[in-house]
Amino acid sequence: QEMVAQQQEVVNQKQAMVAGLEQELEGLKREGAELEVKIGEQRSVAEAVDAKHMELKAVDEEVNAKKEQTAALETLLKDLNNELAEKQGAQESLTAQHMQTTQELARHRLDLQAAQATGRAQDDLEAKNAALREKLA
Repeated sequence: QEMVAQQQEVVNQKQAMVAGLEQELEGLKREGAELEVKIGEQRSVAEAVDAKHMELKAVDEEVNAKKEQTAALETLLKDLNNELAEKQGAQESLTAQHMQTTQELARHRLDLQAAQATGRAQDDLEAKNAALREKLA
């Protein structure tokens, strides 16, 4: 009986150890489930970070494209300003030529009027000469 009691004691101890291990196993399972949830959350966060990273990369590419467009537009604007300056210079030159031509035309008209007046005076003199010749003749 004593042996049976000792064996029963050993069985009871082993059952208590099994119960303790089962409780520990349940605790580990709960911790494992909690860790699985946390891993899932971390994956979601990592996916969100990856998505945000892709968005930022797309924004960077868009910014670079806008910079290239801006540089092209600045070059175009510079070219247009140069062309405008050339055209303004040509316009000023044409305006100066026009003024010079207008002045030359005005002088020519004055010369022409003077020549016409001289021609009329010449005609008058010739007519008077002819009249005097007739009187003398």
